[in-house]
Amino acid sequence: MRILIVEDSPTQAARLAYHLDEAGHSVVAASSAEDALVQLAAEPVDMVVTDVVMPGMNGYDLCREVKRRRPGTPVMLVTGLSDVIDIIQALEAGADNFVTKPYDPAELLDRIAALVRNREARSQSGPGDGVRVVFREREYAVTSGRGQILDLLVT
Repeated sequence: MRILIVEDSPTQAARLAYHLDEAGHSVVAASSAEDALVQLAAEPVDMVVTDVVMPGMNGYDLCREVKRRRPGTPVMLVTGLSDVIDIIQALEAGADNFVTKPYDPAELLDRIAALVRNREARSQSGPGDGVRVVFREREYAVTSGRGQILDLLVT
C-alpha cells in the first residue's frame, strides 16, 4: 500500500516512515499539509497518515481537504492530543482513525490493517446490511445509527 505521511517533525516522520516501510508499505512523506496536497494532486495514494498539530494548515483541515479531493482515501490522524473533543473533531473532519502519541508501532500497523479490512468488508455490504466492521478477526454488522455510535464513543 502507498501511504503519504504528513509530519512536521523530521524525527517523528523518519520513525513513522521506518515502521511503515518495514511492514512493506511504500511511503511518501510531506513536511506540511500544503506539501501533502501538492503531492496528492500529482499522484494518488492509498492512505494518508497525518499529524494534527502543524504550522499552517492543521491535520483536521488537511483531512477535510483530502476527503473533498479524494473521497475514498482513508485518513488516519496521529497526534499527542487525546481529549474527547479532539476525537470528535477528528470525526467531524472525516478521519477514519485516530492514534495518540506516543504510539506502539505494532498497534499503529494493526490499525492500518484493520482500516483496510473494514473498507473491504464495507464494500461487500448491501443496502440494509448495516455497517460492516472486522474486530478481532470476526466480522460484525452494526445497525446502530450514527447518533447512537457517537453517544457510545463519547461516553
